[in-house]
Amino acid sequence: MSKIALNNGQYANLIVAADEDTGGMFPLPNGRYAQTVLPVDIDGNPIVSTATNTIFTPTGNIAATNVQAAIQELDNETVKTTGSQSINGIKTFNNRLLIEDTTESGNYTNGSFVSKGGISSYRSITAGATIRTGHTFAFTASSGGVSIIRQFAANTAITVDFSGASAAATFYPSGGVHIGASPSDPGASNLRVSGTTPATSTTTGCATFVGGIGVTGDGWFGGTVNAPFINASNRFIGDILVGRSVSGTNIAATNLQIRPGQSTGNVTPSSITFSTTDVGSSGTSFQNITEKMRLSGLGNLLIGTTTDNGNKLRVAGTAEATQYRLSALNTAPASATDTGTLGEIRIDADYIYVCVANNVWKRSALTTW
Repeated sequence: MSKIALNNGQYANLIVAADEDTGGMFPLPNGRYAQTVLPVDIDGNPIVSTATNTIFTPTGNIAATNVQAAIQELDNETVKTTGSQSINGIKTFNNRLLIEDTTESGNYTNGSFVSKGGISSYRSITAGATIRTGHTFAFTASSGGVSIIRQFAANTAITVDFSGASAAATFYPSGGVHIGASPSDPGASNLRVSGTTPATSTTTGCATFVGGIGVTGDGWFGGTVNAPFINASNRFIGDILVGRSVSGTNIAATNLQIRPGQSTGNVTPSSITFSTTDVGSSGTSFQNITEKMRLSGLGNLLIGTTTDNGNKLRVAGTAEATQYRLSALNTAPASATDTGTLGEIRIDADYIYVCVANNVWKRSALTTW
């Protein structure tokens, strides 16, 4: 077989020649150029050309000088469709990115999409299930805008919890918010805080407020309302002011109502008690708090005593007034041994009667002048 010697020491038995190099052509000994060369050895056997010894001209982001290295470099910079891969640099997707992996996210380290860094979005983020994050979940609206968390499923609440803890905040379609375990809709624009922790100070309890609380509607308390502390200016931090002032001409303010809790059945009705502190010894110890007055459940006012004997007013101590007035004259005892209670006083048009012992009466005549 006839062969043509090439400048590189090889031989070729198939050459498509040209008179000049038109780009990427192989020079021949006769001054011409080969466009297609099939190299063989001196015995005419074809020489197998590999990608490693095939010349490659660097172009674009590919810096390799042979085909094999160029393929490897291209493979390293290609996003794979299967398997795991680390991708560096910023990648821009002009269309949406669809991830069809349906792996459920049990925490912020697994799922179909996991980010070790933050995620920023210029537009809304919509999720058909739970969004979990290992760090801050922040919403920043543009100037004058409003940050919104929206549930698109009809009549479905939004719950914010911490690692599945029972204490959570649940937002209902009605506008109500429930904070705590066993959530239920408190109704339109209402807030419910569920818990059983009693308040023993201004920093304990189911809900604590550093500032004041403003209430325009009725307020109901099922337990004790305490306001025990004073500040450096001797002003009570916890003063409870009940009632609402009004403005305008001849506008009646609201009445002050103090109501006890409602009992059931035939038990003694609840009372309203008033307590103050007693004078104590010099020092830092708290003074004792004792009851001083009570409006009993039977409608009787007790001052200095807690025993209700059925009288509308009972004072355990001295009572003083600038004037006493009977609404009507009393019925006189029928005799000196008529039924009566020690200390009872009756006045009619002629006498003042005093019961000096049970069922024992004495009287003093009234005269004119």
